[in-house]
Amino acid sequence: MKIKTLLIAGMLLAFGVNISAQSTSNWIKVKSSSDESFKDPITRNASYLSVKVVNSKIYHQSDWWSNLVGKNKKAFYTINVSASYPNGSNVANRWSSGQVSIEKKMTPIEIGWSQSLVNEIPTVFTSLKIDITLGFNSVDGVDKTIGIISDISKTTPAISAIQGYMGAVTGTKAILDELFDKKLAASYISSNHEIMASSQNMLAPGYYVIFGEKTSLNYEKYKNNATKLVWNGNSLLYDNAHINDVNYVVILLEAKPKLFPVKDINILSSTELPWVKFYMKVNSLIDDWSDLTSSSKVLAEARENLTAAKALLDNDPIYIYSEKEEIHITLKDLFTKKYNKKKDDMTKNPDFFKPMGQ
Repeated sequence: MKIKTLLIAGMLLAFGVNISAQSTSNWIKVKSSSDESFKDPITRNASYLSVKVVNSKIYHQSDWWSNLVGKNKKAFYTINVSASYPNGSNVANRWSSGQVSIEKKMTPIEIGWSQSLVNEIPTVFTSLKIDITLGFNSVDGVDKTIGIISDISKTTPAISAIQGYMGAVTGTKAILDELFDKKLAASYISSNHEIMASSQNMLAPGYYVIFGEKTSLNYEKYKNNATKLVWNGNSLLYDNAHINDVNYVVILLEAKPKLFPVKDINILSSTELPWVKFYMKVNSLIDDWSDLTSSSKVLAEARENLTAAKALLDNDPIYIYSEKEEIHITLKDLFTKKYNKKKDDMTKNPDFFKPMGQ
């Protein structure tokens, strides 16, 4: 019997341990004390979206998980995020949690994994996919490589708007993909979800849990009674008790309608993007203007720089359209008022603005 078990184990590992019984839940929204702060909806072309994993737990439940597969093996989560954009660019990243040894006992292990995945990207993408995998090293010694990747993942930045526009694939993703492709690491459970593939597929901001087990029966009571699920800021609770008998990952979705709640001249000091220097040039033109007879020239140069600034701002992938319009209109109005006031002051007291010595 022991020889037969070893043969089965070898066959499973050789074929990537493709067990057909695995099951994952959909994204289930859970209550939290922060619910009142999630006032802004996630809206296509009108929001900035952030995604973060806040916690994860691994449960050593089945015999094959702890005995057949688990000998000298370590389990870990990976999360792959990929986005596609209308301009044809694609961006992808993959992070790894820390590892835990797979043991022969029914016990939950809270990894406590916290990782920012997406940071304030405008919802102009055509699709955003989030794939969660609970895997393990299928070859001895690979756990050392996975440990290094886990450490690197801690400092790997979240996907940003500029990455999405330019298109990029990170080194950690390339390495993790290679480990799974070469069967050096294997998947136990995988969950695939697409956010905002259509206007009907938008999720509300808040905390979500994704359960994964050998069979859906293991998490059925949680799924069917989702109103009893609560994220208390540190742990996932069900009916005020900790959940200790199922694998899960908790994800936070956040949205905001604007990156700049207040539109004023301080916008120009908060970013180094190309369009900023043209708006700053307009500001400098008005500051340096000292001769009323050159008002037409100053006005013409200011308009040229405003046009250049607007063109660059319109093509900036970091902001949604409505905020780009607000930024331009606000700055244009500020400069117009500043120009008109200075011109009026020059008319009343022209000598005051002349350089010293004239």
